[in-house]
Amino acid sequence: MGNLLPNAQIWITSRPAAANQIPVRFIDRVTEIQGFNDEQKEEYFRKSISDQIMANKVISHIQKSPRINSMCYSPDYCRIIAAIPEEMFRTDETGSDFPKTVTQMYSKLLLAQTELNPERRETIIALGKITLDLLINRKSLFCDEDYELSAERVKASSSIIKVIDEKRKSFSFMNHRTQEFLAALYVTDVINGGNPLHIRDLSSLKLELGEQCFTHYNSLQKVFDSTLQKLMDLFFCFLLGFRLKSSRIALKDLLTQRSRSSPSSQIIQHIKTMIMNSSSDIAVESSLLFDALKELDERSLIQEIKTRLKSGLGLSPDEFSALMIVLLNSEEKLEEFKHHQSQELKPRPVLKTSGEHELRSCDISDGGCAVLSSALRSNPSHLRELDLSENDITDSGVMHISDLPENPQCKLEKLGLRSCHISDGGCAVLSSALRLNPSLRELDLSENVIKELGVKILSDLLADPQCKLEKLGLRSCRISDGGCAVLSSALRSNPSHLRELDLSENNITESEVKQISALLEHPRCKLEKLGLRSCHISDGGCAVLSSALRLNPSLRELDLSENVIKELGVKILSDLLADPQCKLEKLGLRSCRISDGGCAVLSSALRLNPSLRELDLSENVIKELGVKILSDLLADTQCKLEKLGLRSCHISDRGCAVLSSALRSNPSLR
Repeated sequence: MGNLLPNAQIWITSRPAAANQIPVRFIDRVTEIQGFNDEQKEEYFRKSISDQIMANKVISHIQKSPRINSMCYSPDYCRIIAAIPEEMFRTDETGSDFPKTVTQMYSKLLLAQTELNPERRETIIALGKITLDLLINRKSLFCDEDYELSAERVKASSSIIKVIDEKRKSFSFMNHRTQEFLAALYVTDVINGGNPLHIRDLSSLKLELGEQCFTHYNSLQKVFDSTLQKLMDLFFCFLLGFRLKSSRIALKDLLTQRSRSSPSSQIIQHIKTMIMNSSSDIAVESSLLFDALKELDERSLIQEIKTRLKSGLGLSPDEFSALMIVLLNSEEKLEEFKHHQSQELKPRPVLKTSGEHELRSCDISDGGCAVLSSALRSNPSHLRELDLSENDITDSGVMHISDLPENPQCKLEKLGLRSCHISDGGCAVLSSALRLNPSLRELDLSENVIKELGVKILSDLLADPQCKLEKLGLRSCRISDGGCAVLSSALRSNPSHLRELDLSENNITESEVKQISALLEHPRCKLEKLGLRSCHISDGGCAVLSSALRLNPSLRELDLSENVIKELGVKILSDLLADPQCKLEKLGLRSCRISDGGCAVLSSALRLNPSLRELDLSENVIKELGVKILSDLLADTQCKLEKLGLRSCHISDRGCAVLSSALRSNPSLR
């Protein structure tokens, strides 16, 4: 490509393998995935198919089939479906004749675009031989004199080839996919014919092709490696697609029929083995193998996998691979599944069509992120939740994951990256992606090494009016004094979206609590849940927070557990709870050194304003008197507490009896 267009300013290609061929010294490579969303697909078919009843049937069938719906993300596949004559789609209500693979799509298009005459087969096979030679030698143009292509055959193939130069009689095919389809059709016809001379011609073209390439694993692997190297990735998929009986029947007038051929089950097993042996760092390779399985219409192990998963048994490597195939390609849904981990397996990402997926603690590395990102880019519109927490993902892996939200079709709303070795660099990449597509609503970066710079980058994102983040987890991220200041400043400039913020287990001092309180005081602040557990907050911090919540009572949940809150701090919080304007519904005070006296002031406050629904006093020094005070509160018919935590509070049998009596008087506790 560098020799062909050395002075090009912009190069555009739809092929990942081709993108890898662009010399890095010439260009800064940028990946931008574009395609039809669901509304654009429907609009395209309604405009392209004149019979609106037929258009409705096509749209309905596509919507019912996740596999076809995924393929129609590409406008080229929509073009193919719309170009096929309507009578070829007049199927029964089950849509049994509707194309389910790319091979079937191109087969119907080929039959529709070529004239039905005695020479049609010879013309198409001749074109297939030309395309194979062009692909192997990486050429796009050809002249009729080089291949002895008659004017009649050129005219009959006008929908497949186009004239580049009439004077020189040079031509090219409509697109690269068409070339690969015709080349695979030609190779299949030669293999089916079994003529040793013709098969030898295939070998002279530097590809070891023949029936043995499907029966022998090593031969199939060589064909795969060679086609990938020559950028003939779809050729490999088409070659396998023609092995299906349905494809042979559809093209019975074009293909030489073979009485016996390699069973598809044997080929599927070879492909599955290749998947397990492939490098997890090469996303293109794994993605192509999955595409090959789609062309083989692999779906035979769905029930077996479901049965195995429901029984709770582990999965062997082959079964694990089959599980991935099911999730990627099946029209069925596996509602619940567990990921089996083993030393024998390289966990690979899979897509769950329900839009929710958990891959937490699966030993996924940066290479796995590359494979996952590649798979999801092919069908980005369904996934809503992705949890990759507790995996060995660094900033490099985050770069791959960030490709997803950059896709305008991506509808990801919740992303979990807790405890993933992410640093400031990862924050920068994520922030850049979320500016391009602000669909994300929840982001958990807890337990990562995000320091001052990382917090500053995230704060700049939060300050952007286009940012729609509603929930941000930054627990245990080594955030210190300066971090809270920039976060608070950013959220004051754009305070209307964030609803939940977790800053627990960070080194937050009194001065930082003031910064957070300044945010809470903002009249447009809509924060509803704030986590400040184990943040070294003392009585002074409680005073500042209490004052802020009086000015703007939007907060519904506040967790101050594991802080050094003594009698004075509890008194300050109790005064806040007693305020009729206070709307707190959940308060966490676990392990805060609260004694019987603290229970007394809390109980008194909740009688004045019974808005609180959940109160956690676990791991405090609450004795008989404290239990009696709380029991009297629970017995009050005005008390609306639904959940009370008293775990590890030294409560005795007598205390249990008092609590039981109170709950009989007012059974509001849930």
